[in-house]
Amino acid sequence: MEDCEPLLVETTVIKSSETESIRPITVYQALQAERLPSDVQFSLGGAKFNKVLLVTHVMLRFSDTNDARGAYDLDDGTGRIYGSRLNTAGQDHAAFSATIRQFDNSLACVMGKIIQRGQQKIVDIESMIGAGYHQAMYHALDCMRTSLVIAETYKEQAHNADEDEMLVVQEFKGDAEAIIAPDSMMKVEMSAFLSLLRLLLDRHHSMAIIVMV
Repeated sequence: MEDCEPLLVETTVIKSSETESIRPITVYQALQAERLPSDVQFSLGGAKFNKVLLVTHVMLRFSDTNDARGAYDLDDGTGRIYGSRLNTAGQDHAAFSATIRQFDNSLACVMGKIIQRGQQKIVDIESMIGAGYHQAMYHALDCMRTSLVIAETYKEQAHNADEDEMLVVQEFKGDAEAIIAPDSMMKVEMSAFLSLLRLLLDRHHSMAIIVMV
């Protein structure tokens, strides 16, 4: 199976406008996301998004599939969520059947939107492309990194809101300086994380070659 296109997987948070964003996410995170009043966007960790990217095992639900819709169970090891792909192109039975069966029982990069019906969350699938285990590993790390970046961003914003008050109280000054890392330190930490990621990918690739030999 060929790997996913790099640009599809190496996506953190892409913002094309103030109302549209794509977030790499795990199934567990998708299930934890909160629907906003607009019913268009969801929120996770305080950050809004309206599209998600999953790298997950795809299993076709034959009993719920017809000429108008393909139904799936999406399971990435962190949880399972229902997925639905509509026949928006109006394909005939043979063509649509081939499309929805293409990634059955395999890893895939899934792009779509979360919708909620009652208490059930569903991924409304817009596109799907085959993935390899390298992408699954990278995606899991990317989800964690994205969550950490968002958490640090909100932490810094909360600190800036209280900065004047903290500076008045002298004994808190040292603590405040310890909490906020300089931009240069953040860049160093990010560089270290990316180096670790490359090491993990290279090691995984080397192990695969050894097994094949």
